[in-house]
Amino acid sequence: QIATFLHMDLLSSEDSEYRWWGRNCPRENPGTSYCVATVDHKCGDITYGSTLKDASRATEEERRRYTRLVANLGKTGRWSQALSAIEEMRRHGILPDAETWNLAVLGCVRSGRLDAALRLREDVDLAGHKLKEETYDELIGACFRAGEWKQCLELIYTLQRMDIAPKTEAYRCAVRACLRAKQYPVVLRTLEEMGELSLEHFKEAQQLRLQLSKELPAQWQQWEQCRARSGLRKNLADKFSAS
Repeated sequence: QIATFLHMDLLSSEDSEYRWWGRNCPRENPGTSYCVATVDHKCGDITYGSTLKDASRATEEERRRYTRLVANLGKTGRWSQALSAIEEMRRHGILPDAETWNLAVLGCVRSGRLDAALRLREDVDLAGHKLKEETYDELIGACFRAGEWKQCLELIYTLQRMDIAPKTEAYRCAVRACLRAKQYPVVLRTLEEMGELSLEHFKEAQQLRLQLSKELPAQWQQWEQCRARSGLRKNLADKFSAS
């Protein structure tokens, strides 16, 4: 925790040289042990020594420390400083891995900055990494709370393109977001798609239909009639009867 706050001071200083982990250099400050130093030591820089093995070890250690920093900042709501840490990594040639990106996105979501999380997701794609399913679940929940029904569905379709069946809770968020926005045809289509995935999804879709029919009886009857006329209705009960 002390090291985290030291590094935060560095991030906010415009004239500081790059230095990892505050000022904990065993050469300049005896008794400390966190500076990544080799025979070519120059405190304030990442120095890699004379072999490829030394370089790889030093870079990986820096990446792990930055990842811990991003996690700590995200957990305490300091999302902008977490993003600054990632930018500092990249400036010094340390590429964030998938874990670093996931933690940064989660930090933005949990800090209430859905806009920053969605922008960061684009950077993740450009970097060639993928977010975890759990991170997508958090994003979908945040989009539901923000009323972003289109974004809810886009994230669900992204999971499907990754050959991941979205959880029933993710679909529930999408359905509720569409319902709140009065996107009734989209609600019906989403329930149909949900019901085709598995028996668990089918049961959850049926439960949502029952809830909606009680909450909005007149409207729901009209929607179901429209659904039947449009050919959307499928005999899903038969599909799962053998399960």
